[in-house]
Amino acid sequence: MVNIALIKGYFIESNEREFILFKKVGNNRKKAIGYYCEIENLLTRVIDMCLYQSNAKSIQELLDYHKEIITQLNKALTPLKIKVVSNG
Repeated sequence: MVNIALIKGYFIESNEREFILFKKVGNNRKKAIGYYCEIENLLTRVIDMCLYQSNAKSIQELLDYHKEIITQLNKALTPLKIKVVSNG
């Protein structure tokens, strides 16, 4: 089964039917964030959650942070040959 560290404490696990997005909370604890049949939807959720939690004070700061998130995700996903691209 899949067990992949992403960014900002998020990671992916899987079972025979779905991918599960988790967030680390505390010592050796995790919280399920969502269940996804397609990894693309899971990655979109990670990006959205990071953006929602940002401290951006302008649209430009938010766009720059978006690019940073994409870069970090691509580094985490390189061994899997998955690439996240921005639609904007």
